[in-house]
Amino acid sequence: MRAMKTLTLLGLICLSVPAGAAGDAAAGQQKATQVCAACHGPTGNSENAQYPKLAGQYQDYLEHALKGYQ
Repeated sequence: MRAMKTLTLLGLICLSVPAGAAGDAAAGQQKATQVCAACHGPTGNSENAQYPKLAGQYQDYLEHALKGYQ
């Protein structure tokens, strides 16, 4: 009986993680508009060679690059 409760609890925890990891798209858009656009341009296509283009990049690549940049 205790094992069943433990498995049920673990299952519920696993199901709730993706929902919490989704993030807030509106807050991300606002941050990109206020912070990122200053260097990378409003569309992510920087015309300055010092700043890489963000538009058209894969999400996994951008996440990896930003984590490395931190």
